[in-house]
Amino acid sequence: MSLNHHVANMNYLYETYLTDQNPQKRALANLYGHNHPALQHLIDEKNRWLGQMREDGEGRP
Repeated sequence: MSLNHHVANMNYLYETYLTDQNPQKRALANLYGHNHPALQHLIDEKNRWLGQMREDGEGRP
C-alpha cells in the first residue's frame, strides 16, 4: 500500500472518529502510522517541528 493510501485511510478514520467518537477507529488510524516507516517519519518530523515552535515561543500554546 502506498503512502498516499495510508494517509487517506488515516484521515478518513480520524475524521469519522471525530464524528462518532468510536475508539476503534482512532486505534486503527494510529496503526496505519506505525506500520508505514515513511509515514511514521512524517509524524516524527511534525512533532519535532511543533516542539521547536513551542520552544521558540511561536505558534499556539
